[in-house]
Amino acid sequence: SLVPFLKDARLADPAARALSTINTAASKEALLNALPEASGTAKLAIIEELGNTAYQPAAKAIIPSANSEDQSLKKVSLHALAQIADASSEGVLAEAAAKAGYQYDNTEATAAYLLYLKNQYKKGAGAAVNKKAADLMKKLKAPEQIHTRIALLKLQAYIAGSNSTGLLTAAMKDDQIAYRKAALQFAKPYLNETTAATWINTIKKSTPAAKSEIINMLASNGFTSAYAPAVQLLQSSDAATRMSVMNAAAISGKSAAIPALLGIMKKADAAEATSVKNALLLLDNKDVVPAIPGAISGATNPGKAALLDVLGEKAA
Repeated sequence: SLVPFLKDARLADPAARALSTINTAASKEALLNALPEASGTAKLAIIEELGNTAYQPAAKAIIPSANSEDQSLKKVSLHALAQIADASSEGVLAEAAAKAGYQYDNTEATAAYLLYLKNQYKKGAGAAVNKKAADLMKKLKAPEQIHTRIALLKLQAYIAGSNSTGLLTAAMKDDQIAYRKAALQFAKPYLNETTAATWINTIKKSTPAAKSEIINMLASNGFTSAYAPAVQLLQSSDAATRMSVMNAAAISGKSAAIPALLGIMKKADAAEATSVKNALLLLDNKDVVPAIPGAISGATNPGKAALLDVLGEKAA
């Protein structure tokens, strides 16, 4: 029997892992029965494996350890409770995350609470979890809470699935670029012609930075509908905005983008000329090479140099 080894500081960890791997009602019960008398590393090992097996009867026995002053014990206990995801542990998990300011701390309390919510959803509590996530999101205003906000957005998108486009397009109003980029990442599994059209409509109501981010996401995923708004941004008075969509214009518009890109060379500085060059290099030789000679004379000096570079690379 492996049970006697659960009292041995050195052997408790492999014994607990072995019982967890066996994963029968008897093996999980053996872990739980050993918990009251366990201490130190043995206690950590037993709680960890009770979590890994998501053994629901263990939740109430683990809760006291989740309130421990011992950071290691608290961390392992919170994570175990999150894996078990029994409703009886919600209070201690929510309180620990709140005390951590919904940020990273040594006990990873916030991550544990988010994992608990996700596992509660998997158990069928979708509507309740979605409301808790939405309510918590409203409380998180500090810039340093960005990672928790992103995790909540991911959870909400996970719950909404193919119906998440409205949630994710709304996220593009956010001031933090990391949050907007996360929203675009979460949108990718659900991209199709219908959802792409919704994203195109979102561009019209977005800031220049968000417009660029959406355009690049759509272009990189093969949607030619990104071309029209990309060309519009190429006409922006802001060089950084223009440069941000040059590759997207080339990818989505292909040869149609060449005149707009070459036109920029008439006023381009070194940085913008390099951006145009990089975009042109994405296009087919047969389309780009014939168009360049006529554009060289009207280009700025950096533009001329960049166009000659394109000819050199494309004609080689």
